[in-house]
Parts: sequence; C-alpha cells; structure tokens
Amino acid sequence: MINHYFCATFVDEMNSFVEKIADCVSCRHLFAVGDRVVVALSGGADSVALLSALTRLGHDCVAAHCNFHLRGGESDRDEAHARCVAERLGAKFVVEHFDASGYAAENKISIEMACRDLRYEWFGRLCQEVGAKVIAVAHHADDNIETFLLNLFRGTGIAGLRGMRYSRPLEEGSDINVVRPMLDICRAEVEAYLSAEGLDYVTDSTNLENDFMRNRIRNVVLPAIEKVFPDAKHGIATTMANLTEDYGLNVSALSRYINDCFDEKSGRLRLLLVNDLSIAKAVTAAVASRYGFSRQQALDMTQTHQSGCRFESKKAIAVVDRGGIVFTMRDAVPNALDEVELQLPGETYLPDGIVIETKFVTRDEVEFTRDGSTVYFDGDVLNEVSPLKMRRWQEGDRFRPFGMIGSRLLSDVFTDLKLNEMEKRSVWLLTDCVERILWIAGIRASNHFPITSTTLSIIRIRVI
Repeated sequence: MINHYFCATFVDEMNSFVEKIADCVSCRHLFAVGDRVVVALSGGADSVALLSALTRLGHDCVAAHCNFHLRGGESDRDEAHARCVAERLGAKFVVEHFDASGYAAENKISIEMACRDLRYEWFGRLCQEVGAKVIAVAHHADDNIETFLLNLFRGTGIAGLRGMRYSRPLEEGSDINVVRPMLDICRAEVEAYLSAEGLDYVTDSTNLENDFMRNRIRNVVLPAIEKVFPDAKHGIATTMANLTEDYGLNVSALSRYINDCFDEKSGRLRLLLVNDLSIAKAVTAAVASRYGFSRQQALDMTQTHQSGCRFESKKAIAVVDRGGIVFTMRDAVPNALDEVELQLPGETYLPDGIVIETKFVTRDEVEFTRDGSTVYFDGDVLNEVSPLKMRRWQEGDRFRPFGMIGSRLLSDVFTDLKLNEMEKRSVWLLTDCVERILWIAGIRASNHFPITSTTLSIIRIRVI
C-alpha cells in the first residue's frame, strides 16, 4: 500500500529546496537563465545538492572538482563519486589535481589557505576556458553562522560580522563572480532534499576532527551554545541580517568622508580634515583595505604622528606624511635603481613617461624659469664631464644649490620642499661622470657649470 503522506512529504522537500535556490538566484540576480555556471563539486552533501538543484532548474552547469591529494585513497574516492554524480545529473565534469602541501610550504601558509588559493585560481581559469562568468559554491546558512563566530572571535568590524555575501567578484576588478545560492538554506534542509532525491554523497573524514578551527566551531562551540540558547542560530542569523543593513548605512556615510579627504589620483588621505578620531580610524581602515592593508595596520597608521613612518602590504606602501597618509601601489613605486644615460643633444625617455630634451641654444634663447623645469649649462664644460645620466635619489646624496656656497644633503632639501616619501622617490636627478648632482629635475639647478660672460656653447636641458 502506498503511503501518500510519505510521498507528498518527499515531493514537498524536493520542491521547497529547489524553489529556495530559484528564488535566491532570481531575487539576488546571481545569474540569468542560459548562463553557463561553474559549480564547485566536492562530492559532499552540500555541493551535490547544489548541482542537483541547478540542473533541475535547467541551468548549463560545469561540475568542477579539486583533488588536493591530502587524504590518500579518500581523495580519489571523492573524485570518483563526484564524477558519477555529475554524469547522473547530466553536467560536464572537470577535475584538477593539486600539490596543496607543496604550495603551502612554498608560500608559508596553512593548508586551508593553500587549498582556497589553488581552488579559486583554477576556477577563474576554468571560467575563461568554458565561457562562464559565475562560480557557484555550496555554502549554506550553517556555514555562514560558523563564519560569523570565527570572525567574531578573531576580531572584526561590521563587514566581517555580516557573514558571507551572496555574490562577490572572484578578485578585485574581475568580471567573474562567486555566488552562493544556498545561504538561505540550512544543513538539515540539504540532507532532507538529498534523501528525497535518492542522491548519495561522501563525507570528508577531516570534517569530523577538531584540528581545524572551523571544525571546532561546528563540532564543539555551537553545540555548547545551543545547550544554553536553543534558538542561537536563528538569533545569529537575525544579527547578521541587521548588521548587513547597518553596513549599507555605514558605507554610505564613509563614502562622503572619503570623497572629502581622499585624493585617489595622488593616493593622499588628508586626515586633518576629519575631526572625530573614531571616524578617522574608520575612514583610514576603508581606504587602507583597498590597498591590501589589515585593519590593525590601518589603526596603527592613525595612531602614529611620525612623518615618514612606513607600512607595507603585498599590494602597496603607505607613508605617514604631515597629518595624512600617502598610499602607493607597489607597481607604481619608483625603482631606486632606475638609471638612463642622457642624450646630448636629443630627447631622453625616462621609465615613468617623462621626456628630457637637451639642445644647444644661443644666448638670445636663454629664458630662466623659477620652477626648475628648464636649466642651462656651459656646453663645453658639460661635454668634459660626460657621460651624463638621469637617476633616482639615493640616501646620502648631496647637492650644491645654485646661488649658494657649499652643499646640503638632498634629503634636507626635500624636507624644506615638504616632499613626502613617494615624492622623494619619484624625483629625477641629472648627474655627471663623477656623480655630482647638476639638476633636480623640475625643481632646482645646481651651482655647477653655469653659463658666464665667457661661455661659448650653451646647452638647455628641460622637461617636456
């Protein structure tokens, strides 16, 4: 005899789960019907359920499996099962093999971080190969709560307490998005759906161990919290939703302050324009994060008043400078070893796009400027001290300013000019064959080889 209630319950479980996925994809504009989707398929319950739901909804799915070879035969078992699931659901199956342990050791990072880096780097390449713009991962509501607690215990701000986002760029500036269509679904719903569909899944044995922090949160901390607060997960989910709304307001307010005191072109953050210390910290943290700095580094930046104090991230350099901070991307930091021989006469092209013109002129063509962009020398003497070259400033450089007796440290000249660290490193110097500094390009000429009443040959050097 058929148990109609039992069958109806199974149908309800299937339909409810798939409908939630469909609603999330549609309402949050994760991707459109007809878009090709790369689905991260581990073979575990969550990823199997996600791939099943997306294929039932008619989406064009490519199942991507990562084999990190960390669990011996179990890793190969997972790959075989993932392949079978993809075939059963009619999805194209692609697998990539990694040496996660070697990568972690080489880069001095944890195995977890190594797997994450390798996984998403491959996902990005795979999207390019198959023509996809979306990577769907199977994080669900329970995962989100674990993330909230991890961030809470480590120390974070509103952004970290929001939990995971439904969609984010694969990396800054990327047109490929990582999406999470299951964030409104709990683990119990996943298991009920798989049971109703008759879908098998594998269990990663390391998920049952407490060696990793997330596993301790899942297996030890959350069960202990729920003994005291049975509805804790619902309360945490509500808190994250509230913080997400607060974050939107916070971003809006911060944007106004950032627009007022941050010049994106120069990278200068003028903190003197912000009167409230707490706002100054928040603004600094927001700007610093764009350059890859941690929140603690941003806090240290706001607390130091020592001009010249330098901070570094993988992406950029920040220097405290006269009541503000100057941020510079590493690929834009001038190379202290830059050196180019000057064409005499002719045009010399410097690495940062500056062009130096040298030309023999008559006395009638001499027009002195106050800004140091053009200088004149005795051409006959200049030929005797060739080759001339343009180079960057180096510690210990000394300079004899035009019209003065004796020399000064070039760093002192820069201090008088109120140049910050990055501006100092950007300056070009004209030097002769014995390293005398003849000109600080665009700033000032030296006292060497000036034109006089007896000068027969005049050479003009200028920035054009």
